[in-house]
Amino acid sequence: MINALRHPKVPRPQQEKKPLPPPPGSALLFLLALSLFAASPLHAATIIATSAGKEGPPADGLASSTLLASLGADLVLLPVALTADNQPVVYSSLSLEDGTDAATVFPERKRSDGSHYLIDLTLDEVRRLRLRPQPGRGIPGLGDGIAPLREHLALLRGLERLLGRASGIVIEPRSPWFHRQEGRELSDIILTTLKEFGYAYPQDKVYLQCYDPEELQKLHRQGLAEGGLKLPLVQMVGTGDDGETMVSSASGALTPYNYDWLYTNVGLRVVASYAMALAVPVEKVHDPSGRAMPLPPGYVEEAHRHGLLVLAMAGDGHGDAPLEALVAGVLGTGGVDGLYSDEFLAVQRTLQKLATSPEGAGPGQAEEEASTLPESGHPPEESSLSGEQQPPAEQAPHAPDAPAAASDLPPFFRNLDLSRPDSSYPAKGTSASD
Repeated sequence: MINALRHPKVPRPQQEKKPLPPPPGSALLFLLALSLFAASPLHAATIIATSAGKEGPPADGLASSTLLASLGADLVLLPVALTADNQPVVYSSLSLEDGTDAATVFPERKRSDGSHYLIDLTLDEVRRLRLRPQPGRGIPGLGDGIAPLREHLALLRGLERLLGRASGIVIEPRSPWFHRQEGRELSDIILTTLKEFGYAYPQDKVYLQCYDPEELQKLHRQGLAEGGLKLPLVQMVGTGDDGETMVSSASGALTPYNYDWLYTNVGLRVVASYAMALAVPVEKVHDPSGRAMPLPPGYVEEAHRHGLLVLAMAGDGHGDAPLEALVAGVLGTGGVDGLYSDEFLAVQRTLQKLATSPEGAGPGQAEEEASTLPESGHPPEESSLSGEQQPPAEQAPHAPDAPAAASDLPPFFRNLDLSRPDSSYPAKGTSASD
């Protein structure tokens, strides 16, 4: 379970400005997305935490959701997968042996690869399992189990009334490609469940995030419209070797998805046509070891110019990076809009310390830098989406104070029938079916 709390922007230290060569006819405008998505709680710095910290209850359970909502989290992320009887449950993995006692309860239910899969057990069978924390983390013996999405939504509704404040929700369909191989349409089932609870519009503070660009594009073009829903989307960016998204090769074998196109100017323009934010690996923004390939210079600013927020996804325990240096490096000098973390309380305290520090610039200060991403209107010679050679894109006028529109996309991407996400919502009192 991931929860998020908004914080003021971390002060950015004063640095000598080193402007990059500006692209012809454009000037970067920072935080344009904040005005485009005024109904969104993803304003300023957003901390998205997988748990309260090392001593908290196991992630994905109702206890973790209760604790973090009680701590005042603005957003609760619910990773969702399906059981054998098509029940959506909140659990972040396809297999069960690492996070539960499935190997002990159902020793005979493992597949040929040695793993116990959630989708092979019915909801009644899943309820017999107990969540267990990762070694060195969490409260052992708590007895919390995997619960259906409906129970998490009901819990958050109840806490909303009890605490007098609403917790926003981020829903993540886990590995839609895997569920589709099993003959299931995970996202469709999730949308049906959300609609049952009245989550339909941006003011409901509900977001859908996924690693699979094709899944999000399908939701934008078809799924949300057919359900009468207008929910903002977040495009997560994998590393290519994490197995988050797999595609079929010409031989029929599954191969990791290539995310390289998302790091180009054209990629940003395409994502801006269906999503409101990008979530990239934190190593792309802050990597003291220097082992990771950083984001292209000007990438965050260019994303902002296209109306996209940028979030950084940190791994378990944040690696070896000191927490204060990581938070300052990502939300300060890195300039991104939010950070995923599994140390919610520690990060919260660190942000408060940095925000009151006398060093650095004032909150929200922006440095006017130019982008050195591939020039707008000129896609790379080969598209990662199709693998085919693309003709040069047409030059189209682009207003510096407006995000990219569907008509501003190069011809190939324009044929995907994408359109700018609609952040509007109906007047109070109207329903999803109106």
